[in-house]
Amino acid sequence: EKLAFDRAAGLYERAVQLLRESLPEEHPRVRELMLRLGNALANAGRGKEAARALLDACRGARTAEELDIKRRAAEQLMYSGFIDDGMKLLEEVLRLISERLPRTAIGRLAGILWQRLLLRLRGISFRERDESQIPGVDLVHTDILRSLTMGVGGANVLLASYACVRLLRQALRIGETSRIFFGLCMEANLVSANNPESKYLRRLLSKCEQIQEGWTGPRLPYIDTAHSFSLFMQGRWSESRKYTQAALR
Repeated sequence: EKLAFDRAAGLYERAVQLLRESLPEEHPRVRELMLRLGNALANAGRGKEAARALLDACRGARTAEELDIKRRAAEQLMYSGFIDDGMKLLEEVLRLISERLPRTAIGRLAGILWQRLLLRLRGISFRERDESQIPGVDLVHTDILRSLTMGVGGANVLLASYACVRLLRQALRIGETSRIFFGLCMEANLVSANNPESKYLRRLLSKCEQIQEGWTGPRLPYIDTAHSFSLFMQGRWSESRKYTQAALR
């Protein structure tokens, strides 16, 4: 499969070269092929090259689309091990939407406590809105926080924890269900690490199940992963294993 994506990337690269001979960089056809090239490189596991192709596709893009493309480029950099480069790009994008990250360990810890207090005061209820009703910048803002949560999780636990709580608060604010679902599952994982038998954790998992039941599609693995980690942290390893196997299917 990787070879197929490598071959596709080579064909897209050649097509881009040919188009560039007659069309400017910001032309929609050139940009579309650059995006396809970036996706093919990402699927082939060539994250740094994918990021470069995606950034080239930013020329001429509208604001929300440009932010999302840069988010995807940063994600590819972090997934391929270039954490600092990915973080630099994400911070640049976050500044454009007036979101600033705490820069020190103490600042991140204080930020986590403050964001968690705001979340507890607000609660996890929400008014569901269709994605088409939500401004594109708000959707991208949420996705940037999601990329940050996933991208730095293994390298900077405090920053990932801060981003996770911010992600959930932002997702609840805009009311888009799939993003709320992901944020709830990530929050459940964080709570499981510290207090796996808490009532709050049970409320989170119950809310996830409620959302899942309202969907017609297949069961998403995030919720089984959250259940598995919670049970693992309680020492209920046999039950945890069943959920892990379900998440892998």
